[in-house]
Amino acid sequence: MRSYTELTTLDAGLLPHIDALVHHRLAPLAFHHAAPTSTTWRAALRPHVLAASATDLVQSLALIELSNVATDLNVLVIKGAATGALLYGAGALRPRTDIDVWVDGWAAAHDLANRLVRAGYHRVHQLPGTVARHAIALRRRPAEQVDVHAVCSRRVRLSRALPFAHAWAARQDFTVDGQRLYTLSHAHAWLLGAVHLTAHHPGQQPPLVLVDDLRRLAQRCEAADWAEIWARASAHELVAAIARSATRLEGWAPGVLPPAFADEVAAAAPDASTYFDHPLTAALDDLELLRPMQAATYLRELTLPPARYLHHHFGIARPRPYWMLATHRLLSGLVAQVATRGHNRAA
Repeated sequence: MRSYTELTTLDAGLLPHIDALVHHRLAPLAFHHAAPTSTTWRAALRPHVLAASATDLVQSLALIELSNVATDLNVLVIKGAATGALLYGAGALRPRTDIDVWVDGWAAAHDLANRLVRAGYHRVHQLPGTVARHAIALRRRPAEQVDVHAVCSRRVRLSRALPFAHAWAARQDFTVDGQRLYTLSHAHAWLLGAVHLTAHHPGQQPPLVLVDDLRRLAQRCEAADWAEIWARASAHELVAAIARSATRLEGWAPGVLPPAFADEVAAAAPDASTYFDHPLTAALDDLELLRPMQAATYLRELTLPPARYLHHHFGIARPRPYWMLATHRLLSGLVAQVATRGHNRAA
Protein backbone atom coordinates (compact mmCIF):
# COMPACT_ATOMS: atom_id res chain seq x y z
CA MET A 1 0.00 0.00 0.00
CA ARG A 2 1.40 3.37 -1.04
CA SER A 3 -0.95 6.05 0.22
CA TYR A 4 -4.04 6.94 2.21
CA THR A 5 -5.85 7.57 -1.06
CA GLU A 6 -5.24 3.96 -2.02
CA LEU A 7 -6.78 2.81 1.25
CA THR A 8 -9.93 4.83 0.57
CA THR A 9 -10.48 3.66 -3.03
CA LEU A 10 -10.99 -0.03 -2.42
CA ASP A 11 -13.77 -0.36 -4.96
CA ALA A 12 -11.28 0.65 -7.67
CA GLY A 13 -9.41 -2.64 -7.27
CA LEU A 14 -6.45 -1.13 -5.44
CA LEU A 15 -6.86 -3.09 -2.23
CA PRO A 16 -3.59 -4.87 -1.36
CA HIS A 17 -3.35 -8.33 0.06
CA ILE A 18 -5.30 -8.91 3.27
CA ASP A 19 -2.12 -9.94 5.11
CA ALA A 20 -0.55 -6.55 4.37
CA LEU A 21 -3.58 -4.73 5.76
CA VAL A 22 -3.45 -6.79 8.93
CA HIS A 23 0.31 -6.25 9.30
CA HIS A 24 -0.13 -2.50 8.94
CA ARG A 25 -3.14 -2.55 11.33
CA LEU A 26 -5.38 -1.08 8.67
CA ALA A 27 -7.95 -3.88 8.28
CA PRO A 28 -10.73 -2.09 10.24
CA LEU A 29 -10.19 1.12 8.25
CA ALA A 30 -10.21 -0.83 4.99
CA PHE A 31 -13.49 -2.47 6.00
CA HIS A 32 -14.90 0.93 6.97
CA HIS A 33 -13.96 2.44 3.58
CA ALA A 34 -14.97 -0.56 1.45
CA ALA A 35 -17.98 0.02 -0.77
CA PRO A 36 -21.08 -2.00 0.19
CA THR A 37 -20.77 -3.80 -3.14
CA SER A 38 -17.25 -5.06 -2.27
CA THR A 39 -18.71 -8.16 -0.68
CA THR A 40 -15.71 -10.41 -1.28
CA TRP A 41 -13.25 -8.02 0.33
CA ARG A 42 -15.62 -7.22 3.19
CA ALA A 43 -16.05 -10.92 3.92
CA ALA A 44 -12.28 -11.42 3.94
CA LEU A 45 -11.76 -8.45 6.24
CA ARG A 46 -14.61 -9.20 8.64
CA PRO A 47 -12.75 -11.71 10.91
CA HIS A 48 -9.94 -9.18 11.44
CA VAL A 49 -12.45 -6.42 12.18
CA LEU A 50 -14.19 -8.61 14.74
CA ALA A 51 -10.84 -9.46 16.36
CA ALA A 52 -9.93 -5.76 16.56
CA SER A 53 -13.33 -4.97 18.09
CA ALA A 54 -12.94 -7.70 20.71
CA THR A 55 -9.45 -6.48 21.62
CA ASP A 56 -10.69 -2.90 21.83
CA LEU A 57 -13.46 -3.93 24.21
CA VAL A 58 -11.07 -5.81 26.49
CA GLN A 59 -8.51 -3.00 26.46
CA SER A 60 -11.15 -0.31 27.03
CA LEU A 61 -12.36 -2.12 30.14
CA ALA A 62 -8.74 -2.55 31.29
CA LEU A 63 -8.06 1.14 30.73
CA ILE A 64 -11.08 2.15 32.78
CA GLU A 65 -10.00 -0.24 35.55
CA LEU A 66 -6.50 1.23 35.47
CA SER A 67 -7.92 4.73 35.74
CA ASN A 68 -9.97 3.73 38.76
CA VAL A 69 -6.98 2.29 40.64
CA ALA A 70 -4.88 5.37 39.87
CA THR A 71 -7.27 8.18 40.80
CA ASP A 72 -4.62 9.90 42.94
CA LEU A 73 -1.89 9.71 40.24
CA ASN A 74 -1.37 11.94 37.22
CA VAL A 75 -1.72 9.48 34.33
CA LEU A 76 -1.44 10.25 30.62
CA VAL A 77 -2.73 7.66 28.14
CA ILE A 78 -0.45 7.78 25.10
CA LYS A 79 -0.15 6.25 21.64
CA GLY A 80 -2.81 3.90 20.28
CA ALA A 81 -4.91 3.58 23.42
CA ALA A 82 -5.65 7.30 23.17
CA THR A 83 -5.53 7.96 19.43
CA GLY A 84 -8.21 5.38 18.64
CA ALA A 85 -10.89 7.15 20.64
CA LEU A 86 -9.57 10.67 20.05
CA LEU A 87 -8.68 10.64 16.34
CA TYR A 88 -10.51 7.74 14.72
CA GLY A 89 -13.89 8.14 16.37
CA ALA A 90 -13.83 4.57 17.68
CA GLY A 91 -11.06 2.56 19.31
CA ALA A 92 -11.86 -0.50 17.21
CA LEU A 93 -10.80 1.37 14.06
CA ARG A 94 -7.28 1.75 15.42
CA PRO A 95 -5.85 -1.70 16.35
CA ARG A 96 -3.14 -1.77 19.02
CA THR A 97 -1.15 -4.41 20.84
CA ASP A 98 -1.02 -2.87 24.31
CA ILE A 99 -2.00 0.05 26.52
CA ASP A 100 0.64 2.72 27.04
CA VAL A 101 0.31 5.05 30.01
CA TRP A 102 2.80 7.63 31.27
CA VAL A 103 3.31 8.77 34.85
CA ASP A 104 5.76 11.17 36.46
CA GLY A 105 8.95 9.18 37.04
CA TRP A 106 10.00 5.79 38.35
CA ALA A 107 8.50 6.12 41.83
CA ALA A 108 5.04 6.69 40.33
CA ALA A 109 5.63 3.96 37.72
CA HIS A 110 6.47 1.36 40.38
CA ASP A 111 3.52 2.53 42.47
CA LEU A 112 1.08 2.04 39.59
CA ALA A 113 2.71 -1.25 38.58
CA ASN A 114 2.26 -2.59 42.13
CA ARG A 115 -1.41 -1.61 42.08
CA LEU A 116 -1.88 -3.46 38.79
CA VAL A 117 -0.14 -6.53 40.22
CA ARG A 118 -2.71 -6.51 43.04
CA ALA A 119 -5.39 -6.36 40.31
CA GLY A 120 -4.10 -9.59 38.80
CA TYR A 121 -1.36 -8.46 36.41
CA HIS A 122 2.15 -9.89 36.43
CA ARG A 123 5.37 -8.21 35.37
CA VAL A 124 6.78 -9.29 32.03
CA HIS A 125 10.46 -10.18 32.03
CA GLN A 126 12.39 -7.25 30.62
CA LEU A 127 15.64 -5.38 30.86
CA PRO A 128 16.52 -4.64 34.49
CA GLY A 129 17.12 -1.28 36.12
CA THR A 130 15.77 2.15 35.27
CA VAL A 131 18.31 3.68 32.88
CA ALA A 132 18.38 1.44 29.80
CA ARG A 133 14.61 1.03 29.81
CA HIS A 134 11.72 3.45 30.01
CA ALA A 135 8.67 1.47 31.09
CA ILE A 136 7.39 -1.43 33.18
CA ALA A 137 5.49 -4.04 31.14
CA LEU A 138 2.66 -5.94 32.80
CA ARG A 139 0.20 -8.52 31.47
CA ARG A 140 -2.92 -10.18 32.78
CA ARG A 141 -4.42 -11.85 29.72
CA PRO A 142 -3.13 -11.83 26.12
CA ALA A 143 -5.04 -8.67 25.15
CA GLU A 144 -4.36 -7.00 28.49
CA GLN A 145 -0.80 -5.73 28.40
CA VAL A 146 -0.01 -2.40 30.01
CA ASP A 147 3.26 -0.52 29.60
CA VAL A 148 3.68 1.94 32.46
CA HIS A 149 6.11 4.61 31.22
CA ALA A 150 8.36 6.47 33.63
CA VAL A 151 9.52 8.64 30.70
CA CYS A 152 7.90 9.07 27.31
CA SER A 153 10.60 7.28 25.31
CA ARG A 154 13.57 4.97 25.69
CA ARG A 155 15.62 7.50 23.70
CA VAL A 156 17.15 9.98 26.14
CA ARG A 157 17.10 12.81 23.61
CA LEU A 158 13.33 12.57 23.15
CA SER A 159 12.58 12.09 26.85
CA ARG A 160 14.44 15.33 27.55
CA ALA A 161 12.59 17.14 24.78
CA LEU A 162 9.25 16.18 26.29
CA PRO A 163 9.33 16.07 30.12
CA PHE A 164 6.25 14.96 31.99
CA ALA A 165 5.56 18.33 33.61
CA HIS A 166 5.22 20.04 30.23
CA ALA A 167 3.11 17.21 28.82
CA TRP A 168 0.78 17.20 31.83
CA ALA A 169 0.33 20.98 31.75
CA ALA A 170 -0.75 20.83 28.08
CA ARG A 171 -2.88 17.67 28.39
CA GLN A 172 -6.28 17.22 26.81
CA ASP A 173 -9.06 14.93 27.90
CA PHE A 174 -11.00 12.25 26.06
CA THR A 175 -13.56 9.66 27.07
CA VAL A 176 -13.74 5.88 26.88
CA ASP A 177 -17.19 4.49 27.64
CA GLY A 178 -17.99 7.65 29.56
CA GLN A 179 -14.78 7.60 31.61
CA ARG A 180 -12.75 10.79 31.48
CA LEU A 181 -9.07 10.21 30.72
CA TYR A 182 -6.11 12.41 29.77
CA THR A 183 -3.67 12.29 26.89
CA LEU A 184 -1.04 14.43 25.18
CA SER A 185 -1.76 17.66 23.37
CA HIS A 186 -1.82 17.40 19.57
CA ALA A 187 1.64 19.00 19.34
CA HIS A 188 3.21 16.68 21.90
CA ALA A 189 1.53 13.61 20.41
CA TRP A 190 2.77 14.52 16.92
CA LEU A 191 6.34 15.05 18.15
CA LEU A 192 6.33 11.77 20.09
CA GLY A 193 4.79 9.87 17.16
CA ALA A 194 7.14 11.33 14.57
CA VAL A 195 10.30 10.55 16.52
CA HIS A 196 8.92 7.14 17.52
CA LEU A 197 8.83 6.14 13.83
CA THR A 198 12.58 6.66 13.61
CA ALA A 199 13.85 6.07 17.13
CA HIS A 200 11.93 2.86 17.85
CA HIS A 201 11.97 1.39 14.35
CA PRO A 202 15.49 2.04 12.99
CA GLY A 203 15.92 0.61 9.51
CA GLN A 204 12.46 -0.98 9.62
CA GLN A 205 9.08 -0.44 7.98
CA PRO A 206 6.76 0.18 10.96
CA PRO A 207 2.99 -0.33 10.64
CA LEU A 208 1.40 2.30 8.42
CA VAL A 209 -1.23 2.97 11.05
CA LEU A 210 1.48 4.93 12.89
CA VAL A 211 1.81 7.18 9.84
CA ASP A 212 -1.95 7.59 9.70
CA ASP A 213 -1.88 8.66 13.35
CA LEU A 214 0.46 11.49 12.27
CA ARG A 215 -1.88 12.38 9.39
CA ARG A 216 -4.86 12.73 11.70
CA LEU A 217 -2.86 14.67 14.29
CA ALA A 218 -1.51 17.01 11.59
CA GLN A 219 -5.05 17.85 10.54
CA ARG A 220 -5.75 19.04 14.09
CA CYS A 221 -2.52 20.92 14.77
CA GLU A 222 -2.61 24.71 14.56
CA ALA A 223 0.15 27.23 13.91
CA ALA A 224 1.15 27.37 17.58
CA ASP A 225 1.44 23.58 17.67
CA TRP A 226 3.81 23.48 14.69
CA ALA A 227 5.88 26.26 16.26
CA GLU A 228 6.23 24.26 19.47
CA ILE A 229 7.11 21.06 17.60
CA TRP A 230 9.83 22.89 15.69
CA ALA A 231 11.17 24.61 18.82
CA ARG A 232 11.44 21.36 20.81
CA ALA A 233 12.89 19.42 17.88
CA SER A 234 15.47 22.13 17.22
CA ALA A 235 16.50 22.56 20.84
CA HIS A 236 17.05 18.81 21.34
CA GLU A 237 18.48 17.92 17.90
CA LEU A 238 15.50 15.90 16.73
CA VAL A 239 14.98 17.62 13.38
CA ALA A 240 16.48 14.79 11.30
CA ALA A 241 14.13 12.32 12.98
CA ILE A 242 11.01 14.35 12.30
CA ALA A 243 12.24 15.09 8.76
CA ARG A 244 12.29 11.39 7.91
CA SER A 245 8.85 10.93 9.42
CA ALA A 246 7.60 13.98 7.54
CA THR A 247 8.84 12.40 4.30
CA ARG A 248 6.90 9.23 5.06
CA LEU A 249 3.83 11.25 5.97
CA GLU A 250 4.00 13.27 2.74
CA GLY A 251 4.18 10.02 0.79
CA TRP A 252 1.15 8.67 2.62
CA ALA A 253 -0.92 11.87 2.55
CA PRO A 254 0.61 14.59 0.31
CA GLY A 255 -0.03 18.15 1.43
CA VAL A 256 -1.15 17.31 4.95
CA LEU A 257 1.74 19.26 6.53
CA PRO A 258 1.65 23.07 6.47
CA PRO A 259 3.90 24.20 3.59
CA ALA A 260 5.98 26.50 5.80
CA PHE A 261 6.67 23.70 8.30
CA ALA A 262 7.43 21.18 5.57
CA ASP A 263 9.86 23.61 3.90
CA GLU A 264 11.57 24.39 7.20
CA VAL A 265 12.08 20.73 7.99
CA ALA A 266 13.30 19.92 4.48
CA ALA A 267 15.85 22.74 4.56
CA ALA A 268 17.26 21.86 7.99
CA ALA A 269 20.71 20.32 8.24
CA PRO A 270 21.02 16.76 9.64
CA ASP A 271 21.51 16.69 13.39
CA ALA A 272 22.16 14.17 16.18
CA SER A 273 18.93 12.27 15.56
CA THR A 274 20.52 10.71 12.48
CA TYR A 275 21.94 8.33 15.11
CA PHE A 276 18.47 6.81 15.38
CA ASP A 277 19.04 5.10 12.03
CA HIS A 278 20.76 2.18 13.78
CA PRO A 279 20.24 0.67 17.26
CA LEU A 280 23.96 0.84 18.10
CA THR A 281 24.41 4.51 17.24
CA ALA A 282 21.12 5.33 18.98
CA ALA A 283 22.48 3.70 22.14
CA LEU A 284 25.74 5.63 21.77
CA ASP A 285 23.72 8.85 21.55
CA ASP A 286 21.98 7.92 24.81
CA LEU A 287 25.33 7.28 26.48
CA GLU A 288 26.69 10.65 25.40
CA LEU A 289 23.75 12.44 27.03
CA LEU A 290 24.07 10.64 30.38
CA ARG A 291 26.32 11.50 33.29
CA PRO A 292 29.28 9.09 33.75
CA MET A 293 27.68 6.98 36.51
CA GLN A 294 24.37 6.85 34.63
CA ALA A 295 26.20 5.88 31.45
CA ALA A 296 27.99 3.04 33.24
CA THR A 297 24.68 1.78 34.62
CA TYR A 298 23.02 2.07 31.20
CA LEU A 299 25.81 0.07 29.59
CA ARG A 300 25.64 -2.66 32.25
CA GLU A 301 21.85 -2.95 32.02
CA LEU A 302 21.90 -3.05 28.23
CA THR A 303 24.80 -5.44 27.66
CA LEU A 304 24.53 -7.79 30.65
CA PRO A 305 20.84 -8.51 31.29
CA PRO A 306 20.13 -11.38 33.69
CA ALA A 307 19.84 -14.94 32.40
CA ARG A 308 16.15 -15.13 33.30
CA TYR A 309 15.46 -12.19 30.96
CA LEU A 310 17.35 -13.84 28.08
CA HIS A 311 15.62 -17.19 28.62
CA HIS A 312 12.20 -15.51 28.54
CA HIS A 313 12.94 -13.07 25.73
CA PHE A 314 14.17 -15.75 23.33
CA GLY A 315 11.82 -18.51 24.50
CA ILE A 316 14.62 -20.78 25.69
CA ALA A 317 13.08 -23.07 28.29
CA ARG A 318 16.10 -25.28 28.96
CA PRO A 319 18.75 -23.75 31.26
CA ARG A 320 21.81 -22.62 29.32
CA PRO A 321 25.18 -21.15 30.36
CA TYR A 322 25.24 -17.38 30.23
CA TRP A 323 27.85 -17.27 27.45
CA MET A 324 25.53 -19.31 25.22
CA LEU A 325 22.61 -16.99 25.94
CA ALA A 326 24.74 -13.94 25.19
CA THR A 327 25.93 -15.49 21.93
CA HIS A 328 22.35 -16.31 20.96
CA ARG A 329 21.37 -12.70 21.61
CA LEU A 330 24.24 -11.36 19.49
CA LEU A 331 23.58 -13.69 16.56
CA SER A 332 19.82 -13.00 16.69
CA GLY A 333 20.52 -9.29 16.43
CA LEU A 334 22.81 -9.76 13.45
CA VAL A 335 20.28 -11.98 11.65
CA ALA A 336 17.53 -9.44 12.29
CA GLN A 337 19.67 -6.63 10.84
CA VAL A 338 20.46 -8.64 7.70
CA ALA A 339 16.78 -9.53 7.24
CA THR A 340 15.72 -5.90 7.72
CA ARG A 341 18.21 -4.63 5.15
CA GLY A 342 17.05 -7.25 2.67
CA HIS A 343 13.43 -6.26 3.25
CA ASN A 344 14.22 -2.58 2.79
CA ARG A 345 16.08 -3.24 -0.48
CA ALA A 346 13.15 -5.33 -1.74
CA ALA A 347 10.70 -2.56 -0.78
